[in-house]
Formats: sequence, C-alpha cells, structure tokens
Amino acid sequence: MHGLTLLFYIYLSTLILPSLSDLLLPPRSSRQSELPLPVKIVHQFPLGTWLENLAVRKNGKILTTAVTSPELFQVDDRGDLPPTVVHRFIGASSCTGITELGDDIFYVIAGNFAISTFTPVVGSFAVYEVNLRNYNGTSAAPVFKIAQIPGSKLANGITVLSHKRKTLLVGDSIAGVVYRLDIQTGTITKVIDQPLTKGTDPQASTGVNGLVVRDGYLFFVNTNQTSSPRSPSTKTEHLKAAPWQQSLTATSKGQMISHLLRPEETLLL
Repeated sequence: MHGLTLLFYIYLSTLILPSLSDLLLPPRSSRQSELPLPVKIVHQFPLGTWLENLAVRKNGKILTTAVTSPELFQVDDRGDLPPTVVHRFIGASSCTGITELGDDIFYVIAGNFAISTFTPVVGSFAVYEVNLRNYNGTSAAPVFKIAQIPGSKLANGITVLSHKRKTLLVGDSIAGVVYRLDIQTGTITKVIDQPLTKGTDPQASTGVNGLVVRDGYLFFVNTNQTSSPRSPSTKTEHLKAAPWQQSLTATSKGQMISHLLRPEETLLL
C-alpha cells in the first residue's frame, strides 16, 4: 500500500493506462513518444485521503478505492467533471483492491481498517462484485457480495487468475497469505502461505501487496521485504508447491517495483 500519492495523473499519449496492478507497456518501438511522457492532474482529493488502487474502464473513466473511506470513486479521465461515488460499502471503513473480470464487471475488496493505528478488524474484509455496464455516473450500480474472507487481516491486492474458470487471487498483506476465490461458488481457499509472502515482523509489518498474473506467472510485491517474487505456474494445483523465484529486489521500502518480463515489455506493480 502506498499512501503518499494523493493525486491522479493521466498520461497524455495514445496509451490507455490500466490499473497499476495490471499495467503492461507496449514495446518501445510502438510508442509514439519517448519517456518521460507529459502528465496532467485530473483531480486532487482532500489532504489526508489515502487512494489505494486504480482500474480504468473501457470508456477511459478511472475507478479508485480509498483506504480512508469505504467508497469506490469514478474520476473523469479528462478532469472536466468532479468525481462521483459509484458505491459506498455499508459496514466497512476502507476499500483496497480492485480488478476487472469481464467488460465493466469489477471486483472490489472492502473491510474495516483503522488507518491511524494501522489496525484491522480481523475477518471483516469481503469481496464484492460491482456491475458498471449500465452505469452513467448518476444511476446506482448493482453491487453483490461474493464472499467474506474468514480471518482476513488486511485483504489488499486482487487480480484475475483465470477468466475461463472465473477465479481471482486475493493477497492479505498483514497475514502474508494469498487466497484463491471462485466467483461462481464464493469458495475461498488459501493457496500461498510461505516466507516470501510474509513481512519481516509478523506482528506489525506487511508482506504481499500488489498482485498480477502474466504469461503463466504470478508476480507480487512484498512491501516489507522490498522484493518482487514470482511463481513459475499459476495453475491451481501448483500454487502451493511451486518453487518461487526472486525476480527483483527494490532499493527502498514503498517504491514502485518494475520487473522486465521480456526485453521489449515492462510490468509495473
């Protein structure tokens, strides 16, 4: 979780940015301009707002979650309109991860977490489906609770494991584990629980953070260990026992991790 950034930036290029956990830049030869690209502030939230995760809709509108409120926001990508509250999750105090499974069908994590003391309400986090296919900025978006995560301390990162099987992976940053969630049945299964997903201090630190599945690999950031491990297989039967590799080590805590998948592609977590 990176709470220092309180601004939204949109790159002024032909590249459409997906969420931070799913960003894959195209080959350099196909880019129409060299980095760094010019940026523009499209909205600034009030001081003290902790924006946690982003996803970009097909129409370009930006969705964001906030740890400091139980709300899912939509931000105008041009900055011409004020943000709208897509949904407020009753009974929760925070929203963390978001991912898309199917066109304009998003899955959001919400639960109770005291940001001032970094203290969660254990077992309070759940995954919700948010259907934005008919959302126009004013109409109510249908929201359904998919599953409660038993014993969750800080369910945070979320990514699609299989579109075909409709499964997601959910990381718990404080518990240092990764769950598989079957959207169709609501079944939650702990699939990864090992040292690379843990923080260095089991009582206070955070471990597994952002998650992304790419080209048969599961990549994740461990904030406290300042590392970016990967699993060589995301097949259900291999997640528990797969040998893990250290793909990149950061130089400081909290920095954005970049891992080169191939010479012509860059993955940002």
